[in-house]
Amino acid sequence: MSFQYIFKGQTHTNTDREYMLNIGMDTDQIESVLQQQEYELATSVVGKNYSTMTDAEVEKACRDAIDEAAGNVRIAYTSKGLLIEEEYRLAKTQAEKWIADGKPNEVPDAVQSWADAADMTPDEAADDIAATALSWEGVLATVRQARLSGKAALNSASTRAEQVTVAAEQVALINELMPA
Repeated sequence: MSFQYIFKGQTHTNTDREYMLNIGMDTDQIESVLQQQEYELATSVVGKNYSTMTDAEVEKACRDAIDEAAGNVRIAYTSKGLLIEEEYRLAKTQAEKWIADGKPNEVPDAVQSWADAADMTPDEAADDIAATALSWEGVLATVRQARLSGKAALNSASTRAEQVTVAAEQVALINELMPA
């Protein structure tokens, strides 16, 4: 959701100074709108007004916000439950080994359980596990790249306000990776 303010009974989202001057705002009104925007942005990223925080706390909160957004995207691509990712890795490892070994008669447990659950043959289950793993690894790589790019952008911010703005932008970009 973008920042909105009301001036003369109309809702606006453009916070460019020139725009606000053109609609008739004076400098005090413009400063008030910009301060409110900064406050709301800081609250959305660091959870509170950062004026009472140390520089290190602001930076950590910004980094944590980026990491949390990345974690939320990763979680959205998996089934709910504790250690689900480990189950995926186990199934992938067993399926890959079984395929590499020439698909011997003894089917690994992770492959057989998926074959039984999805009403597939072990061959189909192994192929499905491999395809799912490839897709999941693509998501992980994309999220990792976005997370690390976000932190790199954060490193180039020179003020607290810039850090919060950069973190908010990066969180928004990461959130765009959420599945539909």
